[in-house]
Amino acid sequence: MMLFKKPFKKLTSFLLSSLFNVYQVFLRNHFGYACKYEPTCSHYTKQSFQSHNPIIAMTFMIWRLLRCQPFGRGGYDPVPLPRKQTHGR
Repeated sequence: MMLFKKPFKKLTSFLLSSLFNVYQVFLRNHFGYACKYEPTCSHYTKQSFQSHNPIIAMTFMIWRLLRCQPFGRGGYDPVPLPRKQTHGR
């Protein structure tokens, strides 16, 4: 059973990606460009919403934000690829 149907997933992902577009255009200049990760946290989150369902994407976003602190390593950290469904559909 699918947790999210495709239209709902696409709409939710579009709305949340748009929210990060607004952040990137209007608010990022006020906070500065101090992200230690590549891609930046906002780009990472946007990519995760475009390639995963909203629940998984929110999990990735929260995990990334928890690692974004002074003692974190930083560096290249791409969004994990979606798992392929293996139950024969």
